[in-house]
Amino acid sequence: MRIQQGDLRQLNVQFKDADPLSILKWSIKKLFPDLAILTSFQISGVVILDLIRQMGKDIPVYFIDTGYHFPETLQFRDEIIKKFNLNVISVKPKLSRDVFEQKYGKELYNSDPETCCSINKVEPQERIMKTSGYSNWLTGIRKDQSKSRAEMSVFMIDAHDNIRVHPLINWKWDDVWKYIKDNNLPYNSLYQFGYASIGCSPPACTAPGNWAHGDRSGRWVNFSKTECGLHYKLSADKNGNK
Repeated sequence: MRIQQGDLRQLNVQFKDADPLSILKWSIKKLFPDLAILTSFQISGVVILDLIRQMGKDIPVYFIDTGYHFPETLQFRDEIIKKFNLNVISVKPKLSRDVFEQKYGKELYNSDPETCCSINKVEPQERIMKTSGYSNWLTGIRKDQSKSRAEMSVFMIDAHDNIRVHPLINWKWDDVWKYIKDNNLPYNSLYQFGYASIGCSPPACTAPGNWAHGDRSGRWVNFSKTECGLHYKLSADKNGNK
């Protein structure tokens, strides 16, 4: 199924206060097999993967391997692939890290994080969206993560007319952790060292954060930047309205 013009507003009214399981059940019933997941295996992604696993569906999982991930992130990715028997497709930027650093220097993230994210994250995602063959995408964003995400809806459309589905949009940080602990699920070991949001490894990109200030508090701490660009240009209807 491909969501049609005018359906987005109706769906967002219908699922405005819905729980993750209700959103996922509808998505799998109506959108599968034209449905995939984009995740960096943070705790919200783990919750979605576990819920889908319980439903017995084999949904492809896309991971953007930026070349700058923490070793702990890659180790956890490999661990959860085995534990959940996941079908993971890792996609890399067009430029390898060595070639990228020869062209832009070793610390572009310190001087121009927007360009760094654009090349190493946004371009691979756009390539995935254009070439994967999937038009409906599950991601783990939540309203409580930042001011910009607080305005987002369950179902949104991106610049390429792909649908983004946000099952955890109404959950809060504590809800996610409660699910993780109640179900004895694994998680990236970096959370134990004060990291609230885990992106690329340079300290300019990801540092231990103050959880009281939200789980995006450790990202780009010396910049006004709050997003890497993966969730930009999303709207709640096909006319571009929030």
